Amino acid sequence: MNTDKSKQKSTEQALTIPVVSGSITVYKGRADRYRDIYSKSSWFDNAEYFDIQDDGECLIIKKCYMEIPKTAQKFTKARHFQFVSELPLGTFDIDKDESNEDELVIYYR
Repeated sequence: MNTDKSKQKSTEQALTIPVVSGSITVYKGRADRYRDIYSKSSWFDNAEYFDIQDDGECLIIKKCYMEIPKTAQKFTKARHFQFVSELPLGTFDIDKDESNEDELVIYYR
């Protein structure tokens, strides 16, 4: 009987897909085009550097593991980083359908 429960538990764990959730808050930075981006999302917990792309409609934030590009941003212990962009100020939700454990998609327009 114990093995049946063990099998069921391991099957449930294997089927668990991490859900990406949360939001980012964009604040005015120290200069006109600078933005401070802050988030409490646990998605940021297991990486230190992030590559950020802004296509004019959304931000795509990718975790950097082995190779860290020169343009990568470091997420501070205060849970924010600075980014040069003309992002609108405010809070924006992470797109749960398009995001995964290695990449966040955040629509702001």
